Amino acid sequence: MRKKIVFLLCAVMILAMLAPAAVSADGMILWEDDFSSKDPANWLWDPPANLFDVENEKVEGWAECVVLQSNYTPSTGGTKRFKECAWKVEACALEDGGRDDDTHYLGVWWADYLNPAGDPNVDNDGQIVYEWGYDFEKGILQLTAAFDGAATAYEPASGYTRGEPVFTVEVPASEAPVMDPSGNGAFTVGLRISGGVISGFMNDKKYMDFNAYRGATTGTELGSPVLLVNRNCHCTFDNVVVATPDYNLFNESADAQQAVGNGGTSNNGQGAGNSGGSGGNSGNAGNGGTKTRIETTIDSEIVTHSRVIGVDENGNEITTIESEIVTVIGSREVADTDGSGSSAGRGGSATGDTAVIVIAVMIVALGSAIVVKKVSER
Repeated sequence: MRKKIVFLLCAVMILAMLAPAAVSADGMILWEDDFSSKDPANWLWDPPANLFDVENEKVEGWAECVVLQSNYTPSTGGTKRFKECAWKVEACALEDGGRDDDTHYLGVWWADYLNPAGDPNVDNDGQIVYEWGYDFEKGILQLTAAFDGAATAYEPASGYTRGEPVFTVEVPASEAPVMDPSGNGAFTVGLRISGGVISGFMNDKKYMDFNAYRGATTGTELGSPVLLVNRNCHCTFDNVVVATPDYNLFNESADAQQAVGNGGTSNNGQGAGNSGGSGGNSGNAGNGGTKTRIETTIDSEIVTHSRVIGVDENGNEITTIESEIVTVIGSREVADTDGSGSSAGRGGSATGDTAVIVIAVMIVALGSAIVVKKVSER
């Protein structure tokens, strides 16, 4: 019996050693493009829908170049559509794009496409478009929302003006991007769509959490292309990365990433401040900040219980007492403070491993005894 117990405990320990491989919640990169080539599988390049071009391994365009959308259409072999996701791009405004307009703006776009009937033959019954970007004249980051088709049912009844931003936050002068013809004014801008909360980032600093207008988890019906947006600038875009929401694309602290795993929070109406914590911003994100590791925990106890298996010739119950070892293998997050986080441009998973997987292992019949209990006399 001792040999059996030792063998079974060894099996438990082997499972414990394997557990860390199962408890990580790193997320993953879904797609990225550094524009080293003009790949037709990645973007819809054909005019007149798009007038951007690739120059010096960057997307470049003037004022007439308004949007570049990922290739999401099956008819052209496109697969670049995404439901819940996190994504960002490096943007740079070089100068006025030639229209002498008072608005100069760079941003990103994602849509919640609706298919309420669940009909696989219906590509789009309606859409709620979310656009997030930086206005150079006003010095603000803003989120706009537009409703189309069946999505008009979700349009706010009050407090909403069509065409006006639904969220704005002023960017401190020390953090504000500037137009720079030399190309040194590049900044990153990105969105995360997770659990019904849309979060907006610039230079890996979170400026916004916003409850999506559907009021429930967004993006569950159809995937959306991602779009690069230009308003009246001579601009460049580079280094697009799209990942799952739990991938730490924005170099956030472990606590911030845990909030993502829990569905996030929203504070519609206020800027969210810097939740990057020790993760830093795009200027120093290579330093990565605090990272975490997952340690395995093992808790075991012997549990006994009785079971009636019959009666003897005198009418007494015959009961077996069985013993079991119940072992729970779990995990906990432990912070390392060596500051050796993951790479800056793409973010990484080192600061956000917060998921816990608990495995219950029950080992039965380590021992049993037969007990005769007198209950009545015949």
